Amino acid sequence: MAALGVPFVASPTSEYKRMVAESGAGLIAQSRGQWARMVNRLLNDDAEYERMRQRGAEWAAEQTLERHVGDWLHAWERASDA
Repeated sequence: MAALGVPFVASPTSEYKRMVAESGAGLIAQSRGQWARMVNRLLNDDAEYERMRQRGAEWAAEQTLERHVGDWLHAWERASDA
């Protein structure tokens, strides 16, 4: 979902915390009750959902292979020199 910029609720793992911080498109739930409240919030607060969707879509557009092909090429060049 995040790759498409769709707002999401996630578990409190380091990877999801980083993705939420970078994308602005998600929420981290610490418990089942909090998870349910956050899902309801996304379902019922159209303005917040749209704000998160826009931020997420902008973030997702910057994460494409095409935008980072130079980074990948550089990484592979460095790996082949090792």
